[in-house]
Amino acid sequence: TQMMTAYIEMRQAQALNRAIRRARAQGRPIPTERKIPRSINLELECLENMIAWGAAESPALCNPLGFKITKLQYDRQIPLVATREEIDAIINAASDLYHKSLFSALYECGLRSDEARRLRPVDVDIKHGVIRVRGKRNKTRVVPIPARGRLKALLRDRLKECGPDFVWGNIGSFKTAFNGAKRRAGITRKITPHVLRHSFASHLLEISDTDLRSIQDMMGHEDIQTTQIYTHTTFKKNKRLVDRAFVKKARQV
Repeated sequence: TQMMTAYIEMRQAQALNRAIRRARAQGRPIPTERKIPRSINLELECLENMIAWGAAESPALCNPLGFKITKLQYDRQIPLVATREEIDAIINAASDLYHKSLFSALYECGLRSDEARRLRPVDVDIKHGVIRVRGKRNKTRVVPIPARGRLKALLRDRLKECGPDFVWGNIGSFKTAFNGAKRRAGITRKITPHVLRHSFASHLLEISDTDLRSIQDMMGHEDIQTTQIYTHTTFKKNKRLVDRAFVKKARQV
């Protein structure tokens, strides 16, 4: 327990020092609070698993931990969301069917890149408009293919040319292709392939009456609190629209 406490305090101090250096470089107020970096929970989980493995493999050399590590609370950052115009421009600028269909699936079905990599042709049901996705810890979920989107036609064409094993398979270089499409589209914002997944959830909240529980299921989130972060992006946009409307109203008066 003392070792874990010391490790957490060390990582908090490191995070605070980095935040202070960034604030000084950017001329912002110096932070005083030790914020928890999100990666610390992953580090603690790896450490817990390593100790459990050592205790199982060499009981004489490694004692079991003896307690469960509780995940630490951290400040969730509001995710960046791309506009539909930006996403359309990126997909249209993709160089071939492979990348057009891949980028469309990341957005229109909210896939993680690893989920897209493991998607098999048998998981795609064009007739019924759904795909079966294997997510984290091999949990399976069913995600609808939008009836009016471009993805259904792109998938139908992609299935004709892909092999029997995977729809896309090894997508190791797709980030390079994504950045190339973004550059050709003239987009300079820091939009990544994972931002397409964030945009999927945020746009569902903006333009439809989709409830959070349904979005949680489609995103494959274990905790509804993870899904709730997208309500903040929608709130920020609505607040800007309201502020803009009332500024115009005040000027007219």
